[in-house]
Amino acid sequence: MAVYRKESALAQDHLVVHGTVTELTKGRRGGRGIKYQFVAFDGKQYRGESGWGAKGMEVGSELLVLHKTLEPAVNVPLGGFIFYSFQSTGPE
Repeated sequence: MAVYRKESALAQDHLVVHGTVTELTKGRRGGRGIKYQFVAFDGKQYRGESGWGAKGMEVGSELLVLHKTLEPAVNVPLGGFIFYSFQSTGPE
């Protein structure tokens, strides 16, 4: 799915959950990426990864993840959006 279409779908229909960084990866253009996991409303654990929004993240860091309401496998960390921005105070 194209990045813009994925972000648009999430911006219109999402839930916000707390996630945890599980791994740091080599990102685009020499930057860092992250792999993360979270538990969705259905009680199942989901994973995701992002090459964006990894600045300042370490393994074990908490982050907010937006996932499609009925499809938690479609998800992006809050800091990983390119075309949209959201206001947040961060994990509580």
